[in-house]
Amino acid sequence: MASRRGGHQGHIADTPGYERIYLHTNVNIEGTEPFWRNVAKEVFDARTTGEHGPGVATVHFEIPM
Repeated sequence: MASRRGGHQGHIADTPGYERIYLHTNVNIEGTEPFWRNVAKEVFDARTTGEHGPGVATVHFEIPM
């Protein structure tokens, strides 16, 4: 849930202008890759770029709303 001003909580899906949630994860952490592949679509596999430093295997995903 997203927190809005005034303490009102709502869902991101209820917020106009949002079409997807974008995220990235370190797939070297056990279980993260199969979990995100089950609920999200891969946007970019950055493991070969080393964008977040040595030992971090980053894959970018998005979830349509």
